[in-house]
Amino acid sequence: MKLKLKKNYYIETDSYNYVIKQYHNKFDKQDKQLYTTHGHFQTLQGALKKWLSMNIKEVGEVSVEELMEQLQVIENKIDKLEVEWLNKVEKIFKDNIKEILENGTWDENPRGRYMSDGKPSHSKFITQVFEKYDLSKGEFPLTTLRPINIEKAISEILWIYQDQTSSLEVLENKHKVKWWRSWQVGDTNTIGERYGQTVANYDLMNKFLNGLKTDPFSRRHIISLWQETDFKKTWRIVTLCLSNNMEC
Repeated sequence: MKLKLKKNYYIETDSYNYVIKQYHNKFDKQDKQLYTTHGHFQTLQGALKKWLSMNIKEVGEVSVEELMEQLQVIENKIDKLEVEWLNKVEKIFKDNIKEILENGTWDENPRGRYMSDGKPSHSKFITQVFEKYDLSKGEFPLTTLRPINIEKAISEILWIYQDQTSSLEVLENKHKVKWWRSWQVGDTNTIGERYGQTVANYDLMNKFLNGLKTDPFSRRHIISLWQETDFKKTWRIVTLCLSNNMEC
């Protein structure tokens, strides 16, 4: 994302932060435009607030009332800018969060547990959510309202649909993604018959791509990783681990 503020100021995103950059009319040896960085921020609001505060003219000593008025002006401008820049995925994201907070349902007996103390990791969720995006209009299901490591997210997609495996060794050594290790099933060095392994078991990608080529108007162009047989295979391994007091 690259948002133009004014003149040569922009707010851009890297893997984790929002960055204020001031570009100069100078270029390096690789013909890349030089710029000055004015801070890294976890939220768009924080970056906007910093930039707007940089543009408040210094008028000497001010009263608390005058300062609060200036801050309120900044907040109003932030709200206006956020509305102007809010794209489809951001609006959906905020609407879903609001719906979860107001009408969501807490789960019971969750499968996940916190690594720090082993306590249940409960979730509050909503159901029957459907989203539709038109890539030709620049719509893409990737929010900028929270830090997302897009490179690693793409690596996970490649691990599932290109490598077609649930091997943690492939994920960690090839893609340098380390945070799935706690989901290892038994001593298999995998996450069980899930995700990429399910894709491979039923040749889902080849069937899908071939269907698009040979019968593009078919109603069967759907990939589903919900395969009851695979769930049962994985659960048998987990059950065996638990019965032998092994980590699963």
